[in-house]
Amino acid sequence: MLRKEFLEGEDAEFLRYYLALAVASRIVQYQDPGLLDKMPPWVGDMVREMCDVYLDQGNYIIVSNLGETDRTEMVAELTRILGITAAPQP
Repeated sequence: MLRKEFLEGEDAEFLRYYLALAVASRIVQYQDPGLLDKMPPWVGDMVREMCDVYLDQGNYIIVSNLGETDRTEMVAELTRILGITAAPQP
């Protein structure tokens, strides 16, 4: 279990992103958008941002020092489950 201070620290963006990615994966696995209701609001914001990137770019690829990982299929399904149809306009 992650302690709250690890997720709120200055350098915690990496941990927050991977927590949001794990939640997104579970939403798809269990077909349960209600999982977001059990998370802090910032998790929902990050999950929705993943969907917005997918809708804007047509894919979702994670690039890290280990290489690229294509998560397009998972994020496409996530977008469908959450009922997100368009990225918000600035």
